Amino acid sequence: MSSYKYDTYSEMDDDESIYSNNRNKVIKAITDIHSDDKLCFSRKIRGQNGKFKKLLMFGSGDTGTTIRNAVTGERYSGQKVGSKKEDLYFKARLCTGEFGPNPVTLFYESAEQFEKHLGGSVEHAIKEKVSLRQRLARALEDEESRPRENVVIH
Repeated sequence: MSSYKYDTYSEMDDDESIYSNNRNKVIKAITDIHSDDKLCFSRKIRGQNGKFKKLLMFGSGDTGTTIRNAVTGERYSGQKVGSKKEDLYFKARLCTGEFGPNPVTLFYESAEQFEKHLGGSVEHAIKEKVSLRQRLARALEDEESRPRENVVIH
């Protein structure tokens, strides 16, 4: 779950406001903190008001690394890239080459979080498919976490 202090995008960002310069300073400071993190990226995007703003995003690594939220940078302990735990998230790949030769994989809690973060839109049919996959993955996770009872029949 996203928490306020880590959320680097809000509806206020779409408005022309006196806070945009401050927001860019905060993102620069966060980027500097994560300067040794090869999967922390800053990108300039054009907002709805036509002005450019900085967007911070956190990628996840290759197969076997811990899944990480693209907005907050939170790492989900025990949930690995390439495992069935991926089905709990909406996944996108940035194949633009702007962050190096290898595509960057971004994990979101929902398609809506992706849309809000990158300012794009996801087709309704894809949202439904992802939502169904997430519900099934959560149900499977709940089932696996329940203790098993052994029954002996004579």
